[in-house]
Amino acid sequence: MKLVNIEIERFRSVKNQTGDDSIEFQGLDCLVGENNAGKTNILSAVRFLLREEKKPNDEELFWQKRDDEVVEVRGFFEISSEDLDRIEDVGKRSTVRDVLISEHESYDRVLGICRQFDGEANSSPSFKLLQRVPEDEELRKSSIEEVRDELWKKQKSEKNYSRADYRREMVDRYERLADIIPKDKQRNKGIWTSKHQEFISENEEELALTIGPCLVKREK
Repeated sequence: MKLVNIEIERFRSVKNQTGDDSIEFQGLDCLVGENNAGKTNILSAVRFLLREEKKPNDEELFWQKRDDEVVEVRGFFEISSEDLDRIEDVGKRSTVRDVLISEHESYDRVLGICRQFDGEANSSPSFKLLQRVPEDEELRKSSIEEVRDELWKKQKSEKNYSRADYRREMVDRYERLADIIPKDKQRNKGIWTSKHQEFISENEEELALTIGPCLVKREK
């Protein structure tokens, strides 16, 4: 497993180094630049991604010391079959395989991870896996989960709203997802999110996908 790409936002002296400006690694790399150009902070971003900062609430962590914003570092690691085979638990190995992404033409399988720090809201940085998710936010797992929980609560609290009504509304709203869920399971709660990754995999060519979830948006 090796780091092949890193994206940095609002970390120390680096405001935005993402997309075409992201940093690619070839294996044996050298950072070249003038004094105070930000070379050390790029290495610090790699350390921040992989391990906890000693002082996570240090305002120096934030671009221009703006600790009301969100620091975000994303790393992409090339994964080989040998890397996967080192995971002894077959179930965990399958889980990792399911979240692998391939966005770069040079790499077959990539594991994406993200570390964020919101100086105002969090006491410590959060760590997330990156996945390919629909650009349409209504089709994202978190959005489906929110709708599902609301309707599930409704059938628990309203006498005239049954599990059949719950099933009908979920099927009407998420028709393509319902296609891969057996009809006798569609009244269940957890099935609508446990089948989400399978839904993404089976509809990959039709869905517009992006890398996420990661971005934290602060309420204005």
